[in-house]
Amino acid sequence: MSIQPIAAQGVHSVAGTAPTTMASPPPSPHLRGTLNPIAQTLGMSVSSIQAALTQGSSISGLAAQAGVARQSLVTQVYDQIQQRRSSLGLSPQDPATLNTMINRAFDRALRSPTGQ
Repeated sequence: MSIQPIAAQGVHSVAGTAPTTMASPPPSPHLRGTLNPIAQTLGMSVSSIQAALTQGSSISGLAAQAGVARQSLVTQVYDQIQQRRSSLGLSPQDPATLNTMINRAFDRALRSPTGQ
């Protein structure tokens, strides 16, 4: 058995990866496009939500401040993702996995680009 260097296989480098922990998983591609309906439900603009997330707030915290039940927001995003997958001809995401991804995303604040 021989092991070829990565460059010999046509791959020259891997960039843009950062280590993560279970406490800080990478953003899920399934959650893209869900911020507009969340903003509408919370009565906020998307830019206001983005600014709040960058300053350390979470979607869960913003929902509580707006008097919106967290579970209703989770259900809204869950349904939106499953409907989007269906419209693309994809099979539904595993319910437990999707719920875990949404709940983790809702409890996480974004880090600012400067790391503050």
